Amino acid sequence: MNQINSYITELTWDEIAKEVDAVNSELATLINELSPDKSYKLYRVRYKYGSEALHEGILHLPNEQGDMQSIHDIDLPKTFKDDLLYNFGSNPTSLILKNTFEMYLPLSDRIIPLYGLMPTGKLFGTWWVLSNQQSYQPTFSWHMSAGTRSTFMLPKVSNKANHQKLQKMFGFRTEAPAQIIDQWNVFRQIANHPQYGEPWEAEVLYFSGEWFKHLDDVHWAKFKNHLFQEAWDTSDYWRYQFIDNLLYSFIQSQRGIRFTPFALDTLKHLLAIAMGVYQGFFPAQDELAIPYRRIQDAYVNIYQLNPLIPTVMVPKIFNLKDPSLHSVAYYSLNYPTAPAFSPKNQQNSSMISDLQEVKATYERYIKGLELCKVQLEPSKLAEVVKRTLFNYIHSDAGEQHTDIQLSDVVSQLDPIFADANGYPKNTEFAKNSPFFKGCIRISLKNE
Repeated sequence: MNQINSYITELTWDEIAKEVDAVNSELATLINELSPDKSYKLYRVRYKYGSEALHEGILHLPNEQGDMQSIHDIDLPKTFKDDLLYNFGSNPTSLILKNTFEMYLPLSDRIIPLYGLMPTGKLFGTWWVLSNQQSYQPTFSWHMSAGTRSTFMLPKVSNKANHQKLQKMFGFRTEAPAQIIDQWNVFRQIANHPQYGEPWEAEVLYFSGEWFKHLDDVHWAKFKNHLFQEAWDTSDYWRYQFIDNLLYSFIQSQRGIRFTPFALDTLKHLLAIAMGVYQGFFPAQDELAIPYRRIQDAYVNIYQLNPLIPTVMVPKIFNLKDPSLHSVAYYSLNYPTAPAFSPKNQQNSSMISDLQEVKATYERYIKGLELCKVQLEPSKLAEVVKRTLFNYIHSDAGEQHTDIQLSDVVSQLDPIFADANGYPKNTEFAKNSPFFKGCIRISLKNE
């Protein structure tokens, strides 16, 4: 064991084998069979909440103070850098040891997740080391945060006078968040403040390049096949995209059913959430993604959020096969995460009309599938169409919008939204949150 700095430890397989076995026993068993010697180095790295392990596609590491620096700039041994630079300067092949990470592309109006929230035991970063030919994929400017980047509080927290109390208490200059997407910048300042004692950290194990120099040897065949299986499983939805796009084009050309680009992009994303490919949102119930209790405490006791419940939303994978039928995820047009985002046809459209267009697009799509006699079974899409229910919600939907439900229904359908989390003065559900001004609830039908 070699302590490179306070946050980075160089390890041999024997020194980390038990920890890997606890989070990914299948991988540990395969590596134990290989019995790798000390030349196969591994690096355990600890990141504070909100630290960007990837910034614009470049691996970043914590220095002695825990601040992030590019692998090209950080003052660390050359041998260490050489061990980890085999993936074009991006993240090495990695295994998450503790808590979660999120890989994403930040844009001005949205956060686009790549894998979504990656849990403990997740192995990723294998595609480059498995490819023997020039990739079709350009090097993209992905970011990766310790914990979730896609998080926000339902109540508005943009009051400047109240925000100044946070600035004074925690000693930061980050401005009051004008939009939901901006709240994370404040959250990570609060989460990492020393007044909360032991810091929230996520841990990742980086494999050195030596691990992938002998993949064509017979002795390494099982390990290589495992990497291929991981890559194959994560690419399943993307391999289906050709057929998916063909279906939409087929329906439009054969039956004259038209889809507006914006509504179609949104519908595709909703169906992907329902399939469990992308993540929707739900109130935080544990601290694997964010130390949300600290955030709530700061906004209740310092910002003085009263009387609204400080509900913190985090990414949530919808479970299409949940035997209890309780799986639920939310998506909002006001917090878009869709990777395709065609402009709206009407610049003066409202969130309610956009929501209605998405609903109508889904109905036209189902009708088109029936008219074209598309055989969906046994695909996941068939299961989504058969088993899921979409509720369309807006906090200002009037009586004339009978196809849209008022946001009051949210706390009735999912009582967790009305849970005050032990704050006696914060008992009102934030039904007027911007998140609910154009929202879709995805749930399982009671069969």
